[in-house]
Amino acid sequence: MMLIRSQDKKSLINFDGVAKLTIFEQAVTVEVKESDLPFGEYNATGKYEYEVIIHTDCIGDVIGKYASEEKAIKVLDMICERYQNSLYCDNMFDNAAQVQRPYIVVSNEVFQMPQDSEV
Repeated sequence: MMLIRSQDKKSLINFDGVAKLTIFEQAVTVEVKESDLPFGEYNATGKYEYEVIIHTDCIGDVIGKYASEEKAIKVLDMICERYQNSLYCDNMFDNAAQVQRPYIVVSNEVFQMPQDSEV
C-alpha cells in the first residue's frame, strides 16, 4: 500500500483508490495586450504554475504546485518509481511442501509531495 501526502501536508491519499494523476496548467497572472493581428486579436503573456491533481471518485484535488511542467512531470516520475519499488517478488522455502514458492512483498510507503525548490 502506498500513501501520498500533499505538498501542504494537509491531505493523505491512499494511492490504491486513485483513478489518475494529471498535470494542469494554471494561470497565476496574465497580461493581455492588443496585438497587431487582424480582427482585434490579443496576445496573452503571463506567469503559470503547474498543479499535480489527484483524481478519486470523480473529485480532483491539487496535491502539489510547481513552477514548470518539467518539474511536475519529474514529480510524477518520482511517484512511479516509488510505487514500482514498493512491490517486488522473491522466493521462500515452503517447509511443509519442501519446495521453493514465489511470493510478493508489499511494503507500506508514504510519498511526500516535494516542494518546488526540491525538484
